[in-house]
Amino acid sequence: MDRKKGMTARKAAAWLLILAAVTVMAAGCGPKPGGAEAGGADAPTADNGGTGDNSDVPRGRYVEQELAFPFDPSTEMMEAMMLSPEGDLLVLTYNQEMENRIYRMEDTGEWNMDEALTASIPEGSMLLKMNGTKDAAYYYLTQGEERYIGKMAWGSQKMERLADPAFEKDGIYNISDFLAADSGAVLFSLMDGKTVVWKPEDGVSLQLYQKNRNSTLNTSSTLVGDTYITAGDLGFLAYDMETGKELETIPYQTGDSDAEGSLAAGEGDDIYLCNAAGIHHMALGGTMWETIVDGSLNSLSLPGIRISKMCVGKNNDFFVWYEKDENPVLAHYVYDPDTISVPTSTLTVYGLDLSEKYLIRQGAIRFQMENPDIRVEVIDGRKQMEGMMDADIIRSLNEELLTGAGADVLVLDGLPGKSYIEKGILEDMSELLAPFTESGEIYRNLTGHFRRSDGSVYEVPVRVLFPVVYGEAGATASLSSLQAYLEYQESPGAGSISGKTVYENILRRLAFLYDQELWDDDGKLKEEELTDLLEAAMRTGEHSGARVLYPEDEDNGAGKRYNLVAENGFTTPDHLGIMAGDNQASLELPREMAEMSLSFAVMREKGYPLQSVNHTFYPEERVAINRNSRQKETAERFVTFLLSEQIQGEDVEDGFPVTRAGVERWKQRQIVMSYGTGSWDGLMIYGDYPTESERKLLLDMIPDLNNPVVPDPTVLSIMAEESEGYFSGTQDLPAAVKAIISKVTLYRAETE
Repeated sequence: MDRKKGMTARKAAAWLLILAAVTVMAAGCGPKPGGAEAGGADAPTADNGGTGDNSDVPRGRYVEQELAFPFDPSTEMMEAMMLSPEGDLLVLTYNQEMENRIYRMEDTGEWNMDEALTASIPEGSMLLKMNGTKDAAYYYLTQGEERYIGKMAWGSQKMERLADPAFEKDGIYNISDFLAADSGAVLFSLMDGKTVVWKPEDGVSLQLYQKNRNSTLNTSSTLVGDTYITAGDLGFLAYDMETGKELETIPYQTGDSDAEGSLAAGEGDDIYLCNAAGIHHMALGGTMWETIVDGSLNSLSLPGIRISKMCVGKNNDFFVWYEKDENPVLAHYVYDPDTISVPTSTLTVYGLDLSEKYLIRQGAIRFQMENPDIRVEVIDGRKQMEGMMDADIIRSLNEELLTGAGADVLVLDGLPGKSYIEKGILEDMSELLAPFTESGEIYRNLTGHFRRSDGSVYEVPVRVLFPVVYGEAGATASLSSLQAYLEYQESPGAGSISGKTVYENILRRLAFLYDQELWDDDGKLKEEELTDLLEAAMRTGEHSGARVLYPEDEDNGAGKRYNLVAENGFTTPDHLGIMAGDNQASLELPREMAEMSLSFAVMREKGYPLQSVNHTFYPEERVAINRNSRQKETAERFVTFLLSEQIQGEDVEDGFPVTRAGVERWKQRQIVMSYGTGSWDGLMIYGDYPTESERKLLLDMIPDLNNPVVPDPTVLSIMAEESEGYFSGTQDLPAAVKAIISKVTLYRAETE
C-alpha cells in the first residue's frame, strides 16, 4: 500500500470532533454503588431519554454497518482479508472441497469474485494466507504436505513461486499472521512466540521475539515502512526489519488483551489498533492512543467475539472482521457527520455481578446501536466496589435506593428483590409485559412465579438455566428429592454422579437443586433438611474422591481445575468419567448449546436418555425497573428489547431463551464445529454441535419447567464457609448446622 506522509484534513477534523466528545463524556464522572442519581442524564433531554430536542448538540461520529458476505458461511470459511492497491477490500475463502475463492468489494459496495486472482492460485494448491504490497500480492500456500510462498504482480494472472517447499524446515509453522514488505521480504508471525523474516535471496534471515499467539487468526502485527510492530509482553514491540534491532515499546491501549486485537498501518507513520474498546490511533514514536471509534457503542465490545483482522480503508473508514458463534462478521465503520457525537442521555443498568451476564451486556450494546443518542452504562457492583463483601455492597446499594436514587434498571440476581418490592422501590411491569404474556410469546411457566396475587409483576427473567441428567436409572431417579438422594447415596452399590471436585461445589450444587426444601413458610432454614443436605454432600464426595482442597499437582496438574468453585456448584461435566464407568450419572447445568456436544456423544454411545431434573429451573438475569427512575420510558424500552427475538435468539453462553421466538431461533441454528476431550490413558470422546433433533430434545424441556429456584448467593457462601470444618473432619455435623442457621438468620435480618 502506498503511504503518504502527514494527516488528511478530513481525518484531522474527525479526530477533533471525537476528542471533543471524549472531553464531554469525561465530565461529571464518579461511580456510585447504584449508578447515577435518579434522572442523572447529563444533557437537556426529555425525561424518557433520547427523545428531547437534540438540535444543538455536537454531531459527527463513526457508525457501524454490518456488511453481507458474498458467500454462505456454512459452506465457505473466511481465511484472510486485505486491501488491493486501489483500496478495494479482498476476502479469501475456502470451501468444503478445500477450493479457494477471492472476492472483491467494489466502490459501489457490491461483491464479485475476482476471477484473475482466484485463477492465479495454482491447481492442486490451497491458499492459506495472503497479503499485499504496492507492487504484488503475496501468497502462502500448501500443496499436499508441502508449504511455499508465491508472488503475483498486480495486473498479472501468473503466480511466481518464490520458495522451495523445504523452506518450512527452517521452523515456519503454526502461522497466525503473514505480512509482505515492499522490499520483497515476507514475515511469518508464529504462535510459539517469534516472528520469522524470510527474504528471497537469503531465506530465513531474522527471528524476532514476540508474545505467544492464541490463534491462527491473530493479526496483532503490522508493517509501517521498514518498521515491524508486533505484540510483546509489556506492549507492542517495534523492530527495524532490516537489522532486527528493537526500536521502541509502544504501550498497550487496554492491557495484555490488546495482543488479541488487530494492528493495521495507515498513512505515513500512522498505526491503528482494533480491540474490544474500539479503534485507536497512534503515530510511531507516540506514547498515547487516541480513541476514534468507541467500542462501547458498537459490536466490538460484544461478549464472546474474537477480532481477526482490521483494514484501514481509503476513505478514512475501517473494515473489521471478527468471529462470533464460529461465524465471520464483517463490520464497516464510516464517519457520519450527522450522528450525535456523544449520547445525550444515559440509562444505567446495575447488577451485583454482571461480568458473565452476557445477554444484559449484549442487549445494552445492541440497544445503543439502535439508539445513538442513548448510552447504556452497565455497572457491575462487585467490580465497582472491589474487595467488599456482597452484604456490604448490598447494604450500600439499599441506602441509595431508599433515598430515591440508584440505577434505572436493576438486575436482581443476588439482590434482595423481595425486600425492594415490599419497600416500593420497583415499578410494576404487568402492563409492559402484557403483550408478551397474552400472546404466549414469553413462557408463562417461567414468569408466572413472579406474578403476584394482585396481578402485578416487578421482575422478569430474560434467561433460564435448568439442570439435566443422564446415566444409570437408579442414580437419575434418586434426584427426585433430597431425602431420596440421601438414601441412594447411603445405599450399598451407590456411585458417583460427580467428577472430581471440592466439597464446596457439591454442597452448592445440591443446595441449588433442593433450595425449596430447605426453607419453611417464614423464610427460615429447616434444621432437619439442612442436616440432610450436608450429609448428602459428604456421601457424594466420598463416592467421587472429593476434598476440601486438592494439591495443584493432583492428576498431572488437574488439581487447579478441581479447586475452581462455581457459584451454583456446577463445574465442567466429567464426560470421561461417565464414559469410563467411574460415574453412574452426569448431573449438568448447560449454559449454551455447544456445551451439550460431548454430553450427547456420551448418551449416544451409552444409550442413556436425557432427562430434566424435577422440572427445576433457575430464572436468570431477572430485570426490574427502578420506580424512581426519570428514564422510565427508556428503561421500559430496554426491558422490551431484551425480550425481542433479536436478543433472545442469541446464544451468548449465559443460559437459554425465555421466549418462543428465541427458542425457535436456537432450534434452527446449526454450527459446523467438532469438540473432543481425552484422558492420559487414551480414552477419547468426540462430538459435533448438537443435531437438529438433539437441539429440539433439549429446548422442548423449557415449556415444561415448573419448579423455580432462586437461591441467595450470600446464603450459599455462608453454607460453604460454615461447613468447611465438617467436610475437613474438624467439626461435627450438628455444630456446622447450628453455625449456618445462626449466620444466615443474622444476614437476613440485616439485609431485609
